[in-house]
Amino acid sequence: MLWRTRALAAHAAIQLKGFLLVEHWMIGLVDMTFAEAVRAQQLPVRWLGTRTSSHCWADPFGVPGRPDEIYCEEVDLREGLGRIVRLKLGAHDVPTGAGQVDLGLPGHLSFPYLFRHDGALYCVAESSQSRRCVLNRQDEAGGWQQVAVLLEDVAAVDPTIFEHDGRFWLLYTDVAMGQFDNVCLCHADNLLGPWQPHAQNPVRFDNMSARAAGSVVRDAGQLLRVAQVCKSGYGQAIAVNRIVHCTPEFYREETVGCVMPDGDRLNPDGLHTLSDWGDRVVVDGKRHLFDAGLLWHRILTRAGRALRLPAPT
Repeated sequence: MLWRTRALAAHAAIQLKGFLLVEHWMIGLVDMTFAEAVRAQQLPVRWLGTRTSSHCWADPFGVPGRPDEIYCEEVDLREGLGRIVRLKLGAHDVPTGAGQVDLGLPGHLSFPYLFRHDGALYCVAESSQSRRCVLNRQDEAGGWQQVAVLLEDVAAVDPTIFEHDGRFWLLYTDVAMGQFDNVCLCHADNLLGPWQPHAQNPVRFDNMSARAAGSVVRDAGQLLRVAQVCKSGYGQAIAVNRIVHCTPEFYREETVGCVMPDGDRLNPDGLHTLSDWGDRVVVDGKRHLFDAGLLWHRILTRAGRALRLPAPT
């Protein structure tokens, strides 16, 4: 009961802070390999683009094998809704456009986790509002086709797929148990399924190193997984976990490091994605900003919902 009371109090504080302040995210590049980045105390980030009052970018993943293409979430700051967009990097890594990516999924979308298998490019994105986790494969024309439903009637956030010991593993956080503090696993012999839940679910319960934060990478014979630190807020920093044991019967990992946003003047308030992109990594960072216009819009929107009035324009 004491643990639950503390968790509810922390959640209430996060919600209040999130209502009063805007979490404005930016994405950036780091000229380090994934193994170098997770061992660094600070990341020399080159932030991409400039801040706007209408939207921000987060959850970036570089397309494997394409050094000028990034998928990320674009957040509408007024409505709080996300969509998946594709960025093309021009000269000096300047983003030249943000075209929407159609994954055939309704509602809020984020965390477009990209990986290759047997030469094909796959994407599994967070679509927890629809309570379906769907695997998409890119066709020859560059479009996306749904090829498998991995989870049905589950509000799974930040789904992550990796291979280990001849099996495919799907790692996610189940919102029904908590937004930040649990890790669940499924496994399959074939990428398209059928997928089986892990016997130990949830395999981890901890707001300091649970919810996924990007890639799972094998380094020097070890599997390293990054996770979000959410002790007193969402996406404060990135924990580095070493997967010690991973079988259908037993899973264990241990935290071996932490990447902090300390010292970054542009985005000092959080990091929550670090994804492998060959000889460099893609990250995001946030800064808490006060925006009177957005706060007033939130107040009017919530008041309108309570009174069943039309949304403000």
